[in-house]
Amino acid sequence: PCMKKLNDENECLELDPPRAPPDFDFMKANENLAEFSSSLLSLLLENEQHIHQQAREICAYVQLKLQQRFGDVIPPIYGAMLLCDRVFIPAVAYPKLFHLLPELPQFHARRSFVLSS
Repeated sequence: PCMKKLNDENECLELDPPRAPPDFDFMKANENLAEFSSSLLSLLLENEQHIHQQAREICAYVQLKLQQRFGDVIPPIYGAMLLCDRVFIPAVAYPKLFHLLPELPQFHARRSFVLSS
């Protein structure tokens, strides 16, 4: 729902000054991008049970191997980061490819998806 809303509104959430329109409100864009990213993360955490068991097993295996090699220096977050890097970030950056949107995102929405990922 949050991806569709962002695509429908096609609001510019640019953070790079050369890419932004003149008189752009970077503070508002930063706040809106943080809000969008937080809503994506909340949605992901609320639906953890829908993450495939194989993906969870891969994360657990990576975490185990990292702990065996580096001990307690490696926090458990690395398994989750692997899952995000390989599955969720590409889905956010390319929502049509992963069937999260029926069509290609609009111009500003597409850039916002990339920035949030």
